[in-house]
Amino acid sequence: MIERGHWDWDAFRIYLLSERRLGHASARKAMELLRLFAERDYPLPLHCLDLEALQRGLVSAEAHYPSPNSMNLLKNALRHWARFLLRVDDLNTVPTDSQVAIRTSQRVTGGVRGLIQRLLALLHLWRPSPGSVYAIISTQEYPDEVFMARLRRLLKGQRYTPRMPDGVEGRLSLRKVLEIILASRTERWRALLALAWDLGLRPGELVALDYEDVHMEDNIWTIRVRREKTGVVETHELMTWVGYLFFVPYYEHHPTQEGPLFPTRTGGRMSVHALAQNLYLRAQRAGTRFSAYSLRKGSATWWERRGLLPVSSIRRRLGHRPDSRVFENHYLCLYEEDYSDDVGRARGQYVPTVEPYVQRYCINCGTINPPADEPVYDLLIEQGLATAPHSCMVCGHILMAS
Repeated sequence: MIERGHWDWDAFRIYLLSERRLGHASARKAMELLRLFAERDYPLPLHCLDLEALQRGLVSAEAHYPSPNSMNLLKNALRHWARFLLRVDDLNTVPTDSQVAIRTSQRVTGGVRGLIQRLLALLHLWRPSPGSVYAIISTQEYPDEVFMARLRRLLKGQRYTPRMPDGVEGRLSLRKVLEIILASRTERWRALLALAWDLGLRPGELVALDYEDVHMEDNIWTIRVRREKTGVVETHELMTWVGYLFFVPYYEHHPTQEGPLFPTRTGGRMSVHALAQNLYLRAQRAGTRFSAYSLRKGSATWWERRGLLPVSSIRRRLGHRPDSRVFENHYLCLYEEDYSDDVGRARGQYVPTVEPYVQRYCINCGTINPPADEPVYDLLIEQGLATAPHSCMVCGHILMAS
């Protein structure tokens, strides 16, 4: 347990403003969260830092802060508090607003002016602004590495949408994806969602696509993708009938014929933040909740389950390294009925595909069509996107049996 002389709110506020460089509103919010935590959940005084008491307090605080974002704000305030206790020698010597004693500071102006300011500060005739109070922090040595590791693990923030354990998270079905696409009111957003499902792109890679990155040769559509994490440029083909149905018509009638593939209303490039906000609204319109990453995760799982690609090709299409196990460990969503099969795949065992998915190619227009027994055909016919399972969705040509 780390213990200091006493607790001083004024000193903590100066620390937040000067050392942590917080604004006044953020500092007040952090102090308010810390005060509530001390009153309701933390059994010790604030000048004492005990890991066991901190852990019990965090468990108790989860009842007051059900949202992951709220818990992240609380943990952020607790990290400021822990740093403050660990980096100050003795709280009795920490100056307050009315008693600012400058020891050594890199931010106080040097030369004659700095010397005069130090003398005036010692005589309480001059008080530096909070932005220049830097010397209240000393060179206190940190405790042992085990203590610090446990502290970091306790105060580590959690994701806004935390990953669910295997067998709990439901898979994003193709019907739900189509409902989300059809709930969009513009061709641009329908094409964007369809391409995200077909290629499994990251949000940054999706908004970075240009009109010139799409090519068609011998009735095969290819998209050039620059990977967000490595910068490597790769080329991938449109693989599913969803991309052919919604993306190809949009590309053929692109509004600008140059520049960003999915431009904004003013012709600029869409930001990742705008993409996330718009996807959230479209998910609400469709009566569900999903993000760009859940779309990427669901599509990759659908490829594997339908046997469209082997796991090695799925890694390549997602932009993962050949030896990566992110897909098996974090992307593979499981249903209860196929839990054992998917776990076997994740462990490298060969498990035959349960539901073979054979798409049909139209020799008349070159469009890929879904299998004749695709369960979503009723939705496509209802929306006027298809006439019958045996005919092409684009030109109406009779398709060969799959």
